[in-house]
Amino acid sequence: MDIGIGFDMIMKVDVNKVLILECLQELGDLIYQRRVWVNGVENEVSGLEDTVAALFDDSALDIALKRNEETFSFEIDAKFRKLSNMIDMLNRDRLTAEIIETEEWGEVMLLADSLYKSFNFGLTGSE
Repeated sequence: MDIGIGFDMIMKVDVNKVLILECLQELGDLIYQRRVWVNGVENEVSGLEDTVAALFDDSALDIALKRNEETFSFEIDAKFRKLSNMIDMLNRDRLTAEIIETEEWGEVMLLADSLYKSFNFGLTGSE
């Protein structure tokens, strides 16, 4: 019997919490960004675009925020949506070295760091 509701809209989307934490840590750490994203180091590969894609796409956070009534909590979900909007508003046509020195990026870093420090995922569960 088809009741007109898609199966994908019923199932809550799970996110990769460990990946989200790793990305938040990178987004909140200017020293890391300068060292790895700008200067590059041998055993670490990352970049601004990679980290943003990992946070919202690879972790399934973007789709979860769109589909789930609540992914973490109302307050945390709102902060993730704000973070996404702040990143979307950045002029990312510039070099990463220029972006991470802007006032707007400073605000992104503060929010990411705040989310990282205040978040308690209970990492003993599923990823």
